[in-house]
Amino acid sequence: MSNTSTNAHREVRINVEYGMHLRPAELFARTAARFLSDIRVDYAEKGERVNGKSLLDLMTLAAECGAVLQILAEGPDAQMAVDTLCRLVESDFSGDVANPSSQAV
Repeated sequence: MSNTSTNAHREVRINVEYGMHLRPAELFARTAARFLSDIRVDYAEKGERVNGKSLLDLMTLAAECGAVLQILAEGPDAQMAVDTLCRLVESDFSGDVANPSSQAV
């Protein structure tokens, strides 16, 4: 592991009426792919952890409204990745959070 690699994690609740369906999952995966860090999403209630950059993996979580997910990242931009992805979920997957006018990666 590189000396510049860091770890970050945070819990977030899904508040979208239909949970993490196709559109939110696609937006999450696309946003996660912008970061260099390895990103995982842990759904402890179901005992599953998936690749946060994979649309298919995120869809298999079937995270419903009210689900609590933990977003974990490891890499040079881990904290920025977790903060951005949590803001995305907390904004009910608003495209404004996913597509900021200036993205420092």
